[in-house]
Amino acid sequence: MEKIKGPVSVRKHDPRDDLIMATNNSSIVSKRSVERLYHPHRPQYFRHFVKKPQRRSPLINRGYWLRMRVIEKAVQDFIVEPSPKRKIVLNLGSCQHVTFVDVDYEQLMRRKAQVLDQTLELRNLLSSIRQDHGRPGLLFRSDQYSAVACDLRDLESLEPILRAEFDLDQCQVLCVAEVSITYMDVEAADRVVRWAAKLPDARFCLLEQILPDGEKHPFAQQMVKHFDKLSTPLRTVHTYPTTMHQERRFLSAGWHTATARNLWDLWCDAEIVTSAERVQLHDVEPFDEWEELAMFAAHYFLLVASTSMIQSARRKEALMAETHRDVERIHADLEYRINPKGLGRRRYSALISSCEAFALQGGMGTASRLASCDSYARSDMSSDPPFRPPSLPSTARMCHTITPVTSTKSLLVGGRSSPTEAFSDCWLYDAERMAWHTAVPLPSPRYRHCAVKVSAGQVLVYGGKDGTGKILNEWLLWDAEIGWHAVSTCETGLAARFGACMVATGAESGILFGGMSSDGNVLDEIWEWSLSLTGVPTLSVTSRSVPSRKVAGSASMFGRFGAATCISPWGVCIFGGIISERLLRHDEEIVTDGGHSSTLRSLLSQDHHPRPLLIGISIHNDDQSITIVGGGAVCFSFGTHWNEGVWTMSPLGSPVRAFSLLPAPAQRFHDSLDSLQFSAPPSEQSYVSPIPRVHITSQADFDTLVRQGQPVILEGLNIGPCTEKWDFEYLKERIGAERPVVYHQATSENMNFLEKNFSYVTAGFGSFLDRVRNGETVYLRSLSSSKPAECPASIFEDFTAIAGDFYLPPQLQTAMSDCHSSPLRISGPVRMWLHYDVMANVLCQIRGSKRMILYPPADARHLQLPAGASSSMVNVFDGAGVHDTSLARTHPHEAWLHVGDVLFIPSLWLHAATPTDLTSIAVNVFFRTLTEGYAVGKDVYGNRDVQAYEKGRGDIGRIVQSFKRLPPLMRRFYLERLAAELQEQAQAAEP
Repeated sequence: MEKIKGPVSVRKHDPRDDLIMATNNSSIVSKRSVERLYHPHRPQYFRHFVKKPQRRSPLINRGYWLRMRVIEKAVQDFIVEPSPKRKIVLNLGSCQHVTFVDVDYEQLMRRKAQVLDQTLELRNLLSSIRQDHGRPGLLFRSDQYSAVACDLRDLESLEPILRAEFDLDQCQVLCVAEVSITYMDVEAADRVVRWAAKLPDARFCLLEQILPDGEKHPFAQQMVKHFDKLSTPLRTVHTYPTTMHQERRFLSAGWHTATARNLWDLWCDAEIVTSAERVQLHDVEPFDEWEELAMFAAHYFLLVASTSMIQSARRKEALMAETHRDVERIHADLEYRINPKGLGRRRYSALISSCEAFALQGGMGTASRLASCDSYARSDMSSDPPFRPPSLPSTARMCHTITPVTSTKSLLVGGRSSPTEAFSDCWLYDAERMAWHTAVPLPSPRYRHCAVKVSAGQVLVYGGKDGTGKILNEWLLWDAEIGWHAVSTCETGLAARFGACMVATGAESGILFGGMSSDGNVLDEIWEWSLSLTGVPTLSVTSRSVPSRKVAGSASMFGRFGAATCISPWGVCIFGGIISERLLRHDEEIVTDGGHSSTLRSLLSQDHHPRPLLIGISIHNDDQSITIVGGGAVCFSFGTHWNEGVWTMSPLGSPVRAFSLLPAPAQRFHDSLDSLQFSAPPSEQSYVSPIPRVHITSQADFDTLVRQGQPVILEGLNIGPCTEKWDFEYLKERIGAERPVVYHQATSENMNFLEKNFSYVTAGFGSFLDRVRNGETVYLRSLSSSKPAECPASIFEDFTAIAGDFYLPPQLQTAMSDCHSSPLRISGPVRMWLHYDVMANVLCQIRGSKRMILYPPADARHLQLPAGASSSMVNVFDGAGVHDTSLARTHPHEAWLHVGDVLFIPSLWLHAATPTDLTSIAVNVFFRTLTEGYAVGKDVYGNRDVQAYEKGRGDIGRIVQSFKRLPPLMRRFYLERLAAELQEQAQAAEP
């Protein structure tokens, strides 16, 4: 059962109580998600209280799994504790020989009592059920469970109800409050704590929020702001912000013992969550949000108090870890430059360095993973430096590395899209040519690996994780001539890890530290490595003793996961990440060895600048300064925090030459047209031309593109707030979960219109979104809501609740003026078959990303288009794909679309699409480019061929029929002559 939420019975109704009850409902939905996914073989009790289950994100699932686990452990410990007394648990589950009493809002308790009464599976668990007891406040009673409607702010009413049912003086009572009394006024909450302490034999289990590093920590700010916005503020967290404060609160209220530990500490405790259990969790649901889980867990605590003198289970070391103590500090000067609003938001990117500038490539953006780059330069530079790397011509990614190999070349290695889709491809960026070139791929995919430059232009890579969840323990060396080869090492005892830090302290030597093991524990180790390039490359790795810890029993500052590191004017610097058991304090987040390894010192600057969240950041360093850029995190269900600027640190007293985000270049439209390359001569293997990206500033620019009839990706256009708003929860709420839609349910990831390997399914919109979220091969191309068989789709008429979120900018007014249709498209991991449309269209990518392959109309003869059909039999994504020798005479063009991109697809250009994210949301706007000649009659999808072609096919039938009486050889002779005349006419019509 869900825990106390500040119930009401005799008090006057407070509207805020309704809002608090809403938090209860949301919590139960999350617990139901955990129950379905992580405990499928256990009784599914939460399903009776959640009509429509929702699968929560992996982060929320993992966080609630941990919440449920620690509460369950506390209750189990109470139940198995030897005692001759009857045991009562206030507000938790069901168990033999124990009575459970649920105290909650009257409205919620009546709902629960009704579910219990109407659900046979639950009633069968209970005996001696009585609902006609006639006692005020007692809504449901059985030998195992009772439901009480009462207000915890009215303890004078609660105690008589309990004493009428139980002899409390002869019972052991466990009070459980899970994120509940924190919503009450502090004095009222403290009264509950004091009241329970007066019971003769009592325990208290309290789970709620804390502020372990104060209210200025970015996660704490996001959490507090979230509950304030819901009008359900966390009232006690400001009075009792740490576990130490909570323990003192209970001890001063009369409890004999009180032990409080944050949930991240409990996660790391093998007595609470075993190593095997942590490994098994990955098998249920792939997960890579470790920093975000650690921050959430460190901001929640579990306290167990007792009125008897039982042995405290709390480790003394953990108590010491949360006691603030001074750390030796080095001060630095700092300059902060805020980014233009909404720009520069990306985390888990990789950095490309230049002399006076740098760029962040890839990473996770506001709505999806990115392939693009953001460029930064010194704020005091008088001219814009020519350092603007183009987008990576491959799948968008995060958790990859980019390592400089020469002054002008950098190597990109691996990365991932989702945790199950790791990449092995590698790319070499040439700053002189401002171009990416493919490099030899890795022997196996990986992400969250380490990479450093060694010797003359070589790159050493260690560890990481692949798409199956395997943690890697191999060393690889790359050079431009040979590519990749394994580096042999002696047996060292070095365990496989990912998310570690590695830095080169010499040309062929360095240190490796931190990381995470396969069971989700942060490793507190330092290893020194030395590379020998004489003959076969070999590596010597030796363990270095961890420097004296500032806090006994807590992780050293080297024991980090997901941190950034560099060589700086202060020596080796370590930035952010997470540590075992607790949250890093502000004065521990950035530390340096000061040029030696004996003791780490805190590197601090002025506090009047916004505090960065040092998760998913990138570091640029040179002889003058360190720059922190990018980063941020999803703060559980409380929203996303982004670092909105650039922090540049320099030694105290040195001039700070700060970096700033460069605005997008003002590329002249006609200059960009001059540089477009649309095709290449055919060869034995097709050459794939990248579709160019251009900026347009006027309707005339777009009209020029339409006349040219070549595809382009339009960047920097404003298509409305849909790119920010349209997540699944928003769409489900606005459109309606029950609204019926018709979608494609495919039997494989490759949909084929001619083979019809899919069926049309009618279901509720919410059900469809759940299938997409679950990774099913489903695809929605919306139809008209009024007359689907007669009228074209229009997002502006069919989805009025969200229509205001999407629009075409003035530059695309031509498309709107001559609009034929505008369908909404939502898809899971499924590919759209190769086909052409008679009308031109602009494809607006709103969520997710996709790869598009396009062919010019002249290639249709090579692409297996049956007569009269607009869909091809060719699958350009399977096997050799576009490089298949059977397609050698074609001219494929490739586009990688990301959020906000608009792809112009000219009339008759064949195209196919494959998602590069698990989900994709887009809107097409089809528009007419002819004043006359389109098919007569209904054309719902806009893909009926023009009148002349449809009439011509009829004429061909009649012509063939007129030759039927001739002998076969003569019939073929004349038909081929007519075909040749048609071919001559077709060639004469070419521009």
